Amino acid sequence: MSFSTLFEEREMLNTDWAYLAGIFDGEGSVYLSRAGNKSGSLRTYVVCVTVVCGVNIEVIDDIAILIGCSPPKERINGYGNKRIASRLRIKGSKALWFLEGVKPYVRMKVEQVKIAIDVRKGKVKRGERCTEEREDFERTAKERLTVLNKRGVPTLYLKPYI
Repeated sequence: MSFSTLFEEREMLNTDWAYLAGIFDGEGSVYLSRAGNKSGSLRTYVVCVTVVCGVNIEVIDDIAILIGCSPPKERINGYGNKRIASRLRIKGSKALWFLEGVKPYVRMKVEQVKIAIDVRKGKVKRGERCTEEREDFERTAKERLTVLNKRGVPTLYLKPYI
């Protein structure tokens, strides 16, 4: 059974989603990462969800197992800190599945979840060109997520998210 099949077939209880939403609210983030291709010509983004835990790294391993993926191999040592943290990354359709599951239970990151779901659901299909309107929409969503994630204001003029 492939990773994606296992991930999407996973049956989750409401209490599981509530648990994940609580951890995601405190230790998670949603961002848009530039989609890549060999020529670098794609002008679109991929929805990514990251959950970092530094106090008890086994929590991230338990979350990975709960959502049906392998525990992360990535252990990070952030900002010159001597503590080791663990980071779980979820991208694309798997991120959409996760965000739709935690959406009813999220309290702090409601707007981030809404923006990411909107971006992912309107995604340009493989082989199609991204319109200028879609590019502007995704760029505005990325800027808004940057601000909501408290990563600074990327431009002097921040377009409101529609």
